[in-house]
Amino acid sequence: MRWSRGSAPDKDPDGTSATREPKPDARFYGRCKIMCPVALVWQDTEGHTKRMQVRGLDMSGAGACVESSKPVAPGSRVYVQMKDLKLMGSAVVRHCARRGSKYRIGLEFPNPLTNNF
Repeated sequence: MRWSRGSAPDKDPDGTSATREPKPDARFYGRCKIMCPVALVWQDTEGHTKRMQVRGLDMSGAGACVESSKPVAPGSRVYVQMKDLKLMGSAVVRHCARRGSKYRIGLEFPNPLTNNF
């Protein structure tokens, strides 16, 4: 029996080891890490208004990634308010993926966020 640290490297067709190149980031805007509360407000499929406080992870001029204890359906239009950064505006949920006990929610801003103070 042999133990290793991690997965074995990929093999080329000739049997030699190949190193995997990191996937390039295809985003047009650079992302900045943020560690602040973010308020989300939206309507569910039945028309009920939902409110949730989430944690901001990173942000750019075109979108943000937030972490939540509950999922939000992709395609939902949400109102975003970041009091610590004094920003507000609308966003569209592009993806929502479970990460352990939390959800990572990708938001896209169709228009730039505006100052709310």
